[in-house]
Amino acid sequence: MIDTAGTLRAGEAVMAAGAREVCAVATHGIFSGDAYNDPDEVVEAIMPYVELGFEDLVLHAPGNDQRRFLDQFAADVLPALRDEAGRRAGG
Repeated sequence: MIDTAGTLRAGEAVMAAGAREVCAVATHGIFSGDAYNDPDEVVEAIMPYVELGFEDLVLHAPGNDQRRFLDQFAADVLPALRDEAGRRAGG
């Protein structure tokens, strides 16, 4: 499980020290507390994974109404996530 991805930042130090590759595997990403209450906070929580090269993210919310969660996530978070990723990539 990954919460803040702070530990994964160690991979940057290892790469800077000359490693050719760093690999991280996680089965669950967690947004602690009320992180989903603010879409901008969700974007900031996800960006470390994007910056580390994660290309596939699995999203899940507590409860039985996953479709509503995914629809709301797509409306509230994905546009901002795409914008932020593009901005950080220089595009």
